[in-house]
Amino acid sequence: NPFLTATTGIGLGLIALILIAARSPAGLALAWFLLALLPAAYFIPPHLRFNERALYLAIVSVGLAMPWIVSKVVAKKSTAVAGGLASVVLLLAAAAGTFMRNTTWQDEYALWEDAALKSPGAPEPIVRLGTLHSDAARSMLGEAEQFARNNDRPAAIKRREEALAEFGAAMNFLQQAVELQPDDANLRAELGATFAYLNRRDDAIKALTEAVRLNPALQEPALRLATLYAADPNDPVNTAGNQKALDYFARAARLGRLTPESATSYAALLARNGNILAAGQVLAPYVTADNTQSPANTVFQQLRPMIEAVRDAEQKAQQAEKANPSSPDAVKERIRAMLASSQMLPAFYHLERYLQLHGDDAEAWLLMGVTCARAGQHETFVKEYAASAPAAKEGELPIWTQLVRQCAEQGRWAAARAYIEYAATQSDAYAKPLYRLGELAIELKQPVIAA
Repeated sequence: NPFLTATTGIGLGLIALILIAARSPAGLALAWFLLALLPAAYFIPPHLRFNERALYLAIVSVGLAMPWIVSKVVAKKSTAVAGGLASVVLLLAAAAGTFMRNTTWQDEYALWEDAALKSPGAPEPIVRLGTLHSDAARSMLGEAEQFARNNDRPAAIKRREEALAEFGAAMNFLQQAVELQPDDANLRAELGATFAYLNRRDDAIKALTEAVRLNPALQEPALRLATLYAADPNDPVNTAGNQKALDYFARAARLGRLTPESATSYAALLARNGNILAAGQVLAPYVTADNTQSPANTVFQQLRPMIEAVRDAEQKAQQAEKANPSSPDAVKERIRAMLASSQMLPAFYHLERYLQLHGDDAEAWLLMGVTCARAGQHETFVKEYAASAPAAKEGELPIWTQLVRQCAEQGRWAAARAYIEYAATQSDAYAKPLYRLGELAIELKQPVIAA
């Protein structure tokens, strides 16, 4: 009621002025109370006006009025002295309580631990504690990396151990917070990131996937999922994981501009999967002439020869088609151009039609084997094309040896294994297929695959 509020305020203001004119401390206390309420009335939202922070300055008037109240209530001098001492003790106790509280408030950890203790069911203190520990852990990891760059190995190891301990504390708080707020996507994302730092890959994927489900617009958990799927310690080949990683990278790219580090990882994964042109397109916005040492520039320079090879393959295909579009050479050049630009399905159909007419073409047969390997269809190739393997050209390695080597050089080890194991059933020349595959992995400097 504005009228009632104005009337009350004016009335109390007049009383304060009268008391001040009479040199009464009560007038100063009342004036302080009214003036301190003005900011709360005009600048603080209605639902916050009656909390402690809004009324903190106004409550000081109680302290100003206390000596005057004691002087009026106590008549005898001896009793007045006792009342005065009691007032002093009360004020000192209040000051001590304020000091202790301010000491708590000076430390964020102590503040939120105190809040969690006083409000066990409230999620905010638990969330804040989890975030604080997580932020501290990431900062410690950065310091550990700096120590490592400075060749201070003991300090780097110690700092990393401290960071892992902080991540462990963050995980405990975040798990409690998720139980209190199960539909909070950001909380799930933070918990998933913490699991990732602690090398709990499966738990991290589960939490991050749930975060993306709860809020499909979040980019950070999509990027973390892409990174986790791109590397599976239990599956060096990781064909399915790589495809999921590409899907999540593409999803993150649609949600906003990637960081240079994320774009570099995305492009490197595209390149490993044979999509060279797409890798170049992802990196192009991050390549700058003034920062030649950036990871994006470095990877782009590594990809440049392959991008040029894709363009050369396209030019050769166009030239062969211009000379004689129906010739076997023109068809194979077009297929190579498709494979270079990762057009797997059209390449497969072209090869299928070509091999129906030219089943003895060793070059086309090898292209079909590599194409099926890149598409994850090596079992289909063994079933439909293995029995009709043509002889290798004179002076070249045996046809199955060529196919296995080409697949291995492209990182298609599952296909290479399927092919050499089939060849071993057809000829003693491929006896001990896994041993031969291990030797090839050593030759290609891939010891994990070799093992």
